[in-house]
Amino acid sequence: MRHGRARKSRHHTGTRSQRSTPMSRSLPGRRPLTALAHQNLPAPLTPLIGRQQEIAAVRDRLRRKNVRMLTLTGPPGVGKTRLALEVARRLLANFPDGVVFVDLALVRDLEGVVFEIARALKIRDSLDWPLLARLKEYFRHKALLLVLDNFEQVLPAAPDVAGLLAACPRLKVLATSRAALRISAEHEFPVPPLAHPDPDRLPPPDALAAYPAVALFVDRARSARPRFALTLQNARAVAEICQRLDGLPLALELAATRIRVLPPQEILKHLQQRLGLLTSGPIDLPARQRTLSGAIGWSYDLLSPGERMLFRHLGVFASGCSIEAADAVCKVEGHPHHLLDALTSLIDKSLLRQELRPDGEPRFAMLETIREYAQERLAASGESDAVQRRHAAYFLALADRAEPELQGPDQSAWLARLEADHDNFRAALSWCLGEDGEGETGLRLAAILVPFWEIRGYWNEGRRWLEAVLRNASGASSAAKVKALNGAGMLAFQQGDFARAAALAEESLSLGRALGDRRGTVTALNILGFHACATGDYGRAEALGSESLTMCREVADPLGIADALHILGLVARDRGDPAQATASLEESLRLSRALDAKWRVAINLTDLGLVMRDRGQHAQAAALIEEGLQQFRALGHRHGTATAQSHLATVAWYRRQYDRAAALFSDSLILRRELGDVRGIAVCLVGLAAVASATRQDEKAARLFGAGEGLRESIGVSLPLFIRGDYERLVGTTRRHLADAFQALWAEGRTMTVDQASDRALATSPAVERAARPPGMPLTRREQEVAVLVAQGRTNREIAAMLVITEKTAENHVQHILNKLGFRSRAQIAAWTVEHGLGTRS
Repeated sequence: MRHGRARKSRHHTGTRSQRSTPMSRSLPGRRPLTALAHQNLPAPLTPLIGRQQEIAAVRDRLRRKNVRMLTLTGPPGVGKTRLALEVARRLLANFPDGVVFVDLALVRDLEGVVFEIARALKIRDSLDWPLLARLKEYFRHKALLLVLDNFEQVLPAAPDVAGLLAACPRLKVLATSRAALRISAEHEFPVPPLAHPDPDRLPPPDALAAYPAVALFVDRARSARPRFALTLQNARAVAEICQRLDGLPLALELAATRIRVLPPQEILKHLQQRLGLLTSGPIDLPARQRTLSGAIGWSYDLLSPGERMLFRHLGVFASGCSIEAADAVCKVEGHPHHLLDALTSLIDKSLLRQELRPDGEPRFAMLETIREYAQERLAASGESDAVQRRHAAYFLALADRAEPELQGPDQSAWLARLEADHDNFRAALSWCLGEDGEGETGLRLAAILVPFWEIRGYWNEGRRWLEAVLRNASGASSAAKVKALNGAGMLAFQQGDFARAAALAEESLSLGRALGDRRGTVTALNILGFHACATGDYGRAEALGSESLTMCREVADPLGIADALHILGLVARDRGDPAQATASLEESLRLSRALDAKWRVAINLTDLGLVMRDRGQHAQAAALIEEGLQQFRALGHRHGTATAQSHLATVAWYRRQYDRAAALFSDSLILRRELGDVRGIAVCLVGLAAVASATRQDEKAARLFGAGEGLRESIGVSLPLFIRGDYERLVGTTRRHLADAFQALWAEGRTMTVDQASDRALATSPAVERAARPPGMPLTRREQEVAVLVAQGRTNREIAAMLVITEKTAENHVQHILNKLGFRSRAQIAAWTVEHGLGTRS
């Protein structure tokens, strides 16, 4: 028998029970077992903060008759032991025979678990009676809770626990482990990190302190520095510390000790290297709990060699990876199932998390504190360069696969896939720019990602990466460089940086022609054509568009033809030739539809709608632009959405729907501010000035007309010919209404910054607010849209995505609705929406 051999009892002491037990009665002649002390739970030295929900959930589950064993699992430092002790303390009255705590942290051998349980019970070893059998007999009739702490390093002893449970019907076990025991009686309770706030959406300090992670940090900080307080000045830093440390209690407690010498802002700066900072735990704690690195290293040391290698290699992934990516980068040898088994093992040991994408594909990710440890081990192993090289190669290959798909019917799915791995693309680009990186790989990767950055609105970031890889490859002469120059030029143009856009496109055109790169040359011509059109040089714009069209027709490039026709359509529109504009845009639209190029279809629809507006066909214009707007929203194309919104706003203005025009211009302005689209901001300022003029808000109109003029001058954009007449008429009307006061207000607007002018434009006047509410309807049109989505059960994040607004804006809309209707819950909004006949909208 495994436990049959005697072991000299250096652990077990105590007095013999004077009370007869079932065991002593059934086995005459044998010494009766020692009586159980009611409980041996260690007294808490600090309060348990932020775990009320978990305490209640664990306690309630242990009270259920069908739950014999509950295992608290979770990553290193998440607070499993502290939670178990608190739950056990609150359950003392539920177990008349006691609660026994057994610390297994120092146990390494299989038999040690049984001996430690016996030691906690003060049961002596015996030469003639196996210890496991003695424990079974002891527990057989007792209603007792056995708390087994730190079971992860003795998992092979799990069958002994199962044996105890099977033999002792009133015994219950509460275990803590970084991995489940996997016995039939076990129920698992994953202990989550503490909830923490989003630093970008901070509540006031008093509300911030209600977040468990913040409350714990503040409490421990006050232990180190009694006068520490949460203030407006340090609130953001504290919130970011909690976020950067993943809400892990051990990490937060270690960080809080640094308050003795560093304010939160300085602690945050040092968290670039989390593990190096978090090293000063109390000396009375076990060594593995005095540093965050020690806590994670405890789990790492329990892995097999193959699991350790996979763990190290997975540290290269930022924000997780797919199975395919793990297989390509981590190079787990053997059958493909071996990788899945190893990933599963790391998940079971709480070192890896599995998440599901909306399409059902699994992804595997680490908490950032654990990932930093994996990266340290990777660097120490000497494997880092090879793994990072494979990482960059894989994501370049993924981007290559995505590039043609971004022009086809599966564009939305591929945009979502690229979004999921955006942090990995960033990591790959960072490595390419490093000393050991590959410059050509960086050029190719950044150039391929331009459509993704453009569609999803990552304009500033895209420009930074492109400028960086171009500097890094300044002496290169390749098609990849042509493509990167064009990408940087297009993003610069979108943001109204016309001088830089033209310089980049000219360099690309010269290099592309020298290399015989027809596709790159055509793209450069198109960018220069857009630039010439925007700056009013229509002759050059037409010449460039025609050259591009000829080149594309020579090689039968349908996408290039569609783009060239689109440019020629814009030139004709801006010159005031709606018939030619219609012909070019309709042909571009036809080709785009045939190719199922969704975003090209959408942009042609919106621009064609604008031409229909100029021809006085307002209903058709609205229908075309609305169709384009819906397609842009479906794609998550933020700039396209903003453009369609402002186009639709002009149609509404011409139809005297000033409330709708104001709402659409405002939504477009908000998006364009986020994108840094200076040219588009100028368009929206003028649009809102037109609304203000039409609704006799003359002072606001004068300021915004002046702001729009100053902004256009600053970036070198002229008014298109086709709107100059309306513009001059509106400015003249406002000037007459204000008389001598106009010039000062106009001049004030011209001196405003972009943010000042935008804030002034978005300040809704009482007149427009009233106009935005149909008779008897307390909500504006936009608020009605939000209310309908709330009634459909959408979250603020989902509402933001569907309406292409920020999550903060969606949150504000919901709060305004609650305030206006006097409600306190989203359920009340839902009921009100249905009652007022809005619930059937989609």
